[in-house]
Amino acid sequence: MSVKEGLIKARAKVEEGWCQGAAARDKGGLAVAATSSDATRFCILGAINAARLDNGVSVIGELYCALKCEAGESSLAGFNDAPGRTQEEVLALFDKAIARVEESNGNS
Repeated sequence: MSVKEGLIKARAKVEEGWCQGAAARDKGGLAVAATSSDATRFCILGAINAARLDNGVSVIGELYCALKCEAGESSLAGFNDAPGRTQEEVLALFDKAIARVEESNGNS
């Protein structure tokens, strides 16, 4: 899986459902492992973890760097969990990271 494909897959997890304060949550709002079949909402890191495991390919390091560069933050968890943060802002961060990867790879 390419970095772009990994970002797109992780973004789709967040688009399906986003959470704060846990890697993932089930439909009742309880914290669960990001790889749990009960997970329905994901934080940034939980979505990256779930996307990586779904395809069995390790791209988490590259995904982390791309997102961290775009966030301008020292912590992806801190960005995700910041008071007032919205799902739309997290999705926009993924979009910026995807665009960044496309630019550096010549839109591949």
